[in-house]
Amino acid sequence: MLEVTPEFILSYLKKWPRTWEPEYRAFVCGICERPIRKAWHCWVKSEGYNAELHLCRNCGKKHGLI
Repeated sequence: MLEVTPEFILSYLKKWPRTWEPEYRAFVCGICERPIRKAWHCWVKSEGYNAELHLCRNCGKKHGLI
């Protein structure tokens, strides 16, 4: 099982464009990018990021978050 560290989560956040405006859209998993109706929420506050990452059950389990 892959160990989830702040660096692991930041690697995904760094792929997203930074914007000061809120973004409103349907839930998609922050790792596999599949549309999801229910999400696990992870907050990341590190290296200037203050972001919420939504994860599907599969990715949450795969990475040891749930």
